Amino acid sequence: MATLEHEIISNVTSIKGFSNLLLEDKDGQLSEKQQKTLHYIQKRAGIIREIIVESAQIIMDLKGEY
Repeated sequence: MATLEHEIISNVTSIKGFSNLLLEDKDGQLSEKQQKTLHYIQKRAGIIREIIVESAQIIMDLKGEY
């Protein structure tokens, strides 16, 4: 379970990182819609991460693996 949690969280972290890089927009070429979409991606990636962590904790608690 810990390996699965780690793999999923690593991928979600990558998604957040890449979207953050795009949001830096050093050339100023992102439209407002693109910026909103990237913020949405970051927000949802954070929510997914929270769900994975909480789900893993519930599973460990149910198994008695505190």
